[in-house]
Amino acid sequence: MPRLLLERLREQIPIGLLVILVLAGVSSVYVLFRPQKDTEGRVMWTFVRERPEIYQEIIAGMGLEGEDDMRVELVEFSALQRRLQSGFFSGTPLADIVEVERTMSSATWRGPLEAVGFVDLTERLRKDGLLERINRPSFSPFTNRGKIFGLPADVHPILLCYRADIFEEAGIDVNELDTWDKFFEATAILAKDFDGDGSMDQYPFELQETEGSVITALMLQAGPGFFDENGRPILDNLANIGVLAKLGNWASSPNKLTGDCDLYTGAGNRLRSEGFVLSWIVPDWRSIQMEQYIPSLAGKLKLMPLPAWKPGGRRTSCWGGTMLGFPKSAGNFDKNWEFAKRLYLSRELAVQVWRKVGVLTPVKELWDDPVFEEPNAYYSNQRKGRLFIDQAENVPVRSSSPFQPLVLREVGNALSILIRYANERQIDDPEQLMEEATELLRTAQQNVELQMNRSVFLTSVEGAE
Repeated sequence: MPRLLLERLREQIPIGLLVILVLAGVSSVYVLFRPQKDTEGRVMWTFVRERPEIYQEIIAGMGLEGEDDMRVELVEFSALQRRLQSGFFSGTPLADIVEVERTMSSATWRGPLEAVGFVDLTERLRKDGLLERINRPSFSPFTNRGKIFGLPADVHPILLCYRADIFEEAGIDVNELDTWDKFFEATAILAKDFDGDGSMDQYPFELQETEGSVITALMLQAGPGFFDENGRPILDNLANIGVLAKLGNWASSPNKLTGDCDLYTGAGNRLRSEGFVLSWIVPDWRSIQMEQYIPSLAGKLKLMPLPAWKPGGRRTSCWGGTMLGFPKSAGNFDKNWEFAKRLYLSRELAVQVWRKVGVLTPVKELWDDPVFEEPNAYYSNQRKGRLFIDQAENVPVRSSSPFQPLVLREVGNALSILIRYANERQIDDPEQLMEEATELLRTAQQNVELQMNRSVFLTSVEGAE
């Protein structure tokens, strides 16, 4: 009888579809009866490779048991993005607490405010006094339409890293280089063609000519940034135009002063180690990457505040940002909030994250810890922690716009076009590049506006920042 039934099914159903149906049935039975994992306790997700071990060590000392326990899971960056989107928009389960990078978080508030999947922390932060205890600019990437949706994990001030051995041998006193104009004027002697082949072998400064991370950080240092307080794009403001024109000049012939290295590859690090570029900007997290990936430069590097764009101007900027968010669907907010405060505000976490990840805590009362005064042999025995802390409260406010990644691409593209424009015309005066820089940023702004106009919620509401 079963054989007869199978033959009839084969006559009426294609063999491929039949195989799929059988496999689906077997899978359903397996899912229904498979042993269930122990899900007692709560779960926290993070995308930062080093953090689960740090967190679990601290959590072990909290004495949490049963349903109060917290398990930390590492989730790859893009996978975490997909999980958040799926959880917020289709209701799939999420962790109780989620640590996310600023581009992930901003993507979640493209819709109406009430549809944001994270709990609004604004009043709880105010009630618990955390708006005063945590470095205020650190809240900005996670503040949208007047509401704060995340507990900041960092500050990410930027310093300039330079080859002290070569600068000092050339007689360059970095204490005098308090503006970018002075910096490039003094370091022009370091641009060299050692083998006489007409191609430069050494440049004073590192600048990516198509990737926008460095140029956007430098624009953020100079002025109002890329969005106004209502979230409207202002890419073509005068400060940004001036920065673009000067960088386009310094990055083009006939007196090119910047070299292009990959940011995160072994090839880029090899060029740095060989002296192809002699200085580059480093947020706190990148400073420890230098130690890990270019050990050959130990004792040859030093850190200093960024030169300002104008005399007396800001000597730092900011790059990156991570927050701790609480999905509405998780429930148990009060319990999760108390745990988060206990973890994020702890001195033990501040010390461990600094030592192992190189990230400065945003909790200002912890900046007096002796760990930040320790000499760092890699950076010529400078007190690296104190140098970053000295600039922490000066970091610029960053936009929370979900269109920030688009700005990154548009500005990087504008710089690339401007460099080509200057090279083709052999222009060696930034003033002569101002008009073209204006047009390029105007076009970039129009491209951003075009995308923003497709989101009714972020174009019709005041305070989208």
